[in-house]
This record gives sequence, C-alpha cells and structure tokens, in this order.
Amino acid sequence: GDAAGFPVTINSVTGAAGHSFRLTGDLNVDQSTTAIQVQTANNVSIDLNGFSIVGPVTCSESPVACGPPGSGNGVQSTDSSGVSVKNGSITGMGGWGVILGEQSEITNLRANNNRQRGITVAARSTVSGNVANRNGAGGISAGDSSTVLGNTVSDNGSTGIHVGIGSTVLGNTLERNDGSGIYSFSVIVGSSLGGSTISDNTASGNGGSGILDGACCSTISGNTANGNGSSGISAYSGSSVKGNTTASNTGHGIQATSETIVLENNASGNTSTGISLTGNGNTVKDNTASTNGARGISTGSGSTLVGNTAYNNTLEGIRVGGYGSTIKNNSTRSNGSDGITVVGNGSNIRDNTSRDNSGYGLNISGSTESGYGGNVFSNNSSGHVNGGTQLGENLCGGSICP
Repeated sequence: GDAAGFPVTINSVTGAAGHSFRLTGDLNVDQSTTAIQVQTANNVSIDLNGFSIVGPVTCSESPVACGPPGSGNGVQSTDSSGVSVKNGSITGMGGWGVILGEQSEITNLRANNNRQRGITVAARSTVSGNVANRNGAGGISAGDSSTVLGNTVSDNGSTGIHVGIGSTVLGNTLERNDGSGIYSFSVIVGSSLGGSTISDNTASGNGGSGILDGACCSTISGNTANGNGSSGISAYSGSSVKGNTTASNTGHGIQATSETIVLENNASGNTSTGISLTGNGNTVKDNTASTNGARGISTGSGSTLVGNTAYNNTLEGIRVGGYGSTIKNNSTRSNGSDGITVVGNGSNIRDNTSRDNSGYGLNISGSTESGYGGNVFSNNSSGHVNGGTQLGENLCGGSICP
C-alpha cells in the first residue's frame, strides 16, 4: 500500500486501476503539497464523501490575487485516464484544485480559493454540477470534446469556463469572473472536431465577453449575457447564434464575422452595436435590437436581413455595407440616424417599414444600382429616401413615393 503522508498515491503498483476510493475525513496540507495523486492507473473513482481537502491559500476579490504561493494540488493525475472525483470540497491549494487527464469526470465538487484553476481536465471529459469560486487562474478548463454542464462559476481571476472545440457547454451560471464568462477555443491547427455547442447559460457581470467563441461553426443558443465588460456574445465565422438575450454589455450585444446565422435574438442597451457582423454572407432574421449605443444591426455584403426590428438606437437602425444583399420585411423606428442605410451596389430592399427616424427612412449611399419597392416610410427627419432606384410602389408619408 501507499506509505503514510502526502501525497496519498494511487497507482498501478498497488493494483488501483478500476477501483474506488472514499475519504473518511478531511485532508489538510500546506500550499506546496499535493493531497492525492493518481499515477499510471486508469478508471479510478475518488469519492470525497462530503469531506474536504484543505490548504492555506486564500484569494481576494476582483482583481483576484491569491497567496501564499505554492505548487500543491488537491487531486492530480499523471499518465492516467478515466479518473473521477466527486462529492466534496477542495480549497486553498497552492496550485490547482483538481487537474486530471482525458475522459475524466468531476461532479458535485466545490473548488474554491485555489491559486491556479479550480478544475482542469483534458479532452473528452465531463464536468457537471460543481461550484468553482474565487480561483486565481479561472474556474473550469476542459479539453476538446468535453461536456461542461450545470456548474456555478463566479468571482474567478480569469475566464469562468474555458473549453476546447467540439465541446458542449450547457446550463452553467457565470458571474463576475475577471475574464470572459465562457471561452471556447483550441490551438490545434486543422482540427476536424468542428465548433462547440454553447446553450442555456447565463453570463453576467464578467470582465470580458459573456461568451467568447473562437472556433468555426459553433451553435450558440438560448443564452443570457448581460452586463459584461466586453461584448455579450462573440462568435466566429460559420456559427449559428439563435434565441439569445444580450443587454447592457460594454461592447456589442452580439458580434461575429462572416457566414453567420443570427436568428431570434434580443440585443438591447449595449454600449456599441446591438448585432455587429463584420464579414459577408450573413443571415440575420427575426431579431430585435433596441436602445444600443451605436447601430441596431450592422452587416456586410451578400447578406440576408429579414423580419428584424430595430428601434431607439443611437445611430442607424440597420446598416448594410458592400453589395448584393437582400433586406426585406424589417421594421425600424425612432433611431438617431437613418432607419436603413445601404452602402454599395446591387441590393434588393423590399417591404420594409421605416418611420420616426432622425435621418432618412432609407439611405442608399453611393449607388443607384440598389433597388427598393413595397416599402413604407413616414415621419423621418431628413426625408423618406435618398438614392437608389425605385422598383415598385413605395409609400412616403401615406402617399405613393415620387
């Protein structure tokens, strides 16, 4: 068996692979001592049984700083996979609360006041039902193709939850972390895993973005991102952003690049643009953007905008740059500049309503090749329409436009 003292070592020499272990009392260590080490033993289960692993480290409020310095971890594994840790607390470690390899499982754990991250696992792991609070280097980190489910992560010194690509991040609460609430990214060049699924999370009051996704083709749906220090949701190209609420963020409500699908979101009261898409080929449908500090909705060439509502924004309600976009069945009102601005050639602008804006109802800048028809304009301060080519009957102030 293992010799007395720390770390408590579970390894293949003692025949531990595939076995379960349960604490019968608290373990107290100094900041430079690891409490439990799993070494070259796969599929080991560690049940803390309601007890705690306790070190002397404490962490301050934001900006989070932890001390005294040390290198000891609560539970760590070396050359081991399939390790599980559950049902207890790990607090005050000089290093990580838990740091494990691939296919690990962490459940019902409280990881607080650790100098590095509270919980770190490698690829294809599951982290569910945990609390990670006030850890120096972040709350939870999981490798590619992992599942992070139903955790509460708050007041950490960096990102709340960090995952690799191809992961699922579902139903977590992220509050007041010094970095972003959720950060999904991988440095593996040419990976075929695809994007992550990030759904039904609440991210509020974090120092960075509420949700920051740096991998192509993710699905970001049903999240609430309010009051964060940067954009509410930041997505990469080729992603789907659907049914999210973003409000009062210091930045954009939702931002992305090209070929992004943005559906049924509500972006309000953000300091910059409600929905800002900097690239081309985007689909923007059935969103509401209101009371934002810049534009309501902004996108680039070759985009489709259908059924959106933009009102009470500081600048334009909708702005479309470049060429060849379809702008249909949108409603803009009471914006601080134009209701709809289109810059470039070859766009088709039909069946929109634009009223009570401080600029033009429709401003087609620098081109006569973009056509408009079937639109309704009323009570816009600078006039109903500027530029473009009329393709069919439009109403201007209740009469057919000249």
